[in-house]
Amino acid sequence: MIRDLKALLVDEVIDARGTSATEYVQQVEQSMKRVPRGGVLAILSTDPGASTALRSWAAARQYEYVGALEERCWRVSVKRGSKS
Repeated sequence: MIRDLKALLVDEVIDARGTSATEYVQQVEQSMKRVPRGGVLAILSTDPGASTALRSWAAARQYEYVGALEERCWRVSVKRGSKS
């Protein structure tokens, strides 16, 4: 896992603050199609369970869960695999 998530360069950011897990997971699913192989998608969420939900989602799709950072909201980062 990357140590400094604040310095992590991402390819795309989804602002999913105020949405339910079902809604932001659908947004993530669509957005990952646009992220290049090896690229990183960051998800902003107010859901305290976002990190757990997206960790499970990433593992099921063979993506790499990079980590989560809590500031004013959660920032969860997922990396698209080189083969996915």
